Amino acid sequence: MSEHEAFTAAVRQTFTALVTQTLLFLKSRTDLERTHIFGTGKKDDPPYDYRRKPEKGQREANEADLQRDFHQWLLCGPLHSIVQVETNNVGMGRADVLVQFANPTRLKAA
Repeated sequence: MSEHEAFTAAVRQTFTALVTQTLLFLKSRTDLERTHIFGTGKKDDPPYDYRRKPEKGQREANEADLQRDFHQWLLCGPLHSIVQVETNNVGMGRADVLVQFANPTRLKAA
């Protein structure tokens, strides 16, 4: 990619930040325990953790759980002002998470 003419300045910086933030997100979700990510919950009502097998009475995790968590992660980092979620009419459908670069180039992630 480094040899492509469009991979300069803001595009390079934004793409590098997106890859870095994605890897940090994956590492954090692998390493951290439920209470460190989602809080302690209430008595007899532990926080819902989409990463684990559901406890009795809990629903199955779905794509929206991961999407919401990843979007929230990106909103707290260096890409916070250029991240959108559930953007329609992108690539003949919709993007789960969209990062808008400085120029009209778009990158679909997640």
